[in-house]
Amino acid sequence: SALSTSAILSWTSGGASNYIYKYKPTAGTTTYGSTNTNSNFNLSGLTANTEYQFWVRDSCGTGDVSLWLGPITFKTECNPVSIPFSEDFDNATWVSAANFNDAGTINSCWKRDENPEYLWVPKAGASFWFGTGPSADHTTGLITGKYAMTHRVGNGLSTNDVDLETPWIDLSGSSQPELEFYYHMFADGNLGGNLFVDVWNGTNWVVVDSLKGEQQTTQAAAWSQRLIDLTGFTGTVQARFRAIKLVGQYGDICLD
Repeated sequence: SALSTSAILSWTSGGASNYIYKYKPTAGTTTYGSTNTNSNFNLSGLTANTEYQFWVRDSCGTGDVSLWLGPITFKTECNPVSIPFSEDFDNATWVSAANFNDAGTINSCWKRDENPEYLWVPKAGASFWFGTGPSADHTTGLITGKYAMTHRVGNGLSTNDVDLETPWIDLSGSSQPELEFYYHMFADGNLGGNLFVDVWNGTNWVVVDSLKGEQQTTQAAAWSQRLIDLTGFTGTVQARFRAIKLVGQYGDICLD
């Protein structure tokens, strides 16, 4: 597992009690080191939001080493952001899905389930599907404005549960933190899907809100606001938007 400036790594020994390792950013200089542990080895001094490659081999003595195992690829987390923090999906790090089969590109400090059939995508303008989605985003009200939308790619039918996670957020300095977002859940009279909002408290995901079924009745209907009190959370947290598509139903779940 990786944090913003370190990673915890484990591997199975071939019989040695000492190991030589090397690592580097995907496009960068290789660094070498040695350790006598192969369980929960802490690789520190890394750069946030960077992809790394890691190799390791047994070392039974000078010149008596195994072949390299690797590369093992991992990416470090972004540094936590301070509050107030906002995201309207309109900057260049969010690339709108271009067509029915496209997943677009999300900001590298956010995470989404990379399911091949059903996932969160950035979107500008109306949905690719008839009878669901908004006619424009909330922030600008224009068809060029972007928002996050659950989308069934191609004819995918098997995946029904997808997550979108915010960056880590440092709540220090706030005595009454809040989470605010706007949503649009039009399903043309269908049940649509359910949206759960979870916050990581350092140990577990805690459900702080939910919206179930269709919430808007037309594409042109106004976006609705949601405001969630996070007073019970301290330190560094993360929010997760968990969309569940009901079997046999359709309807985009949209956030801005």
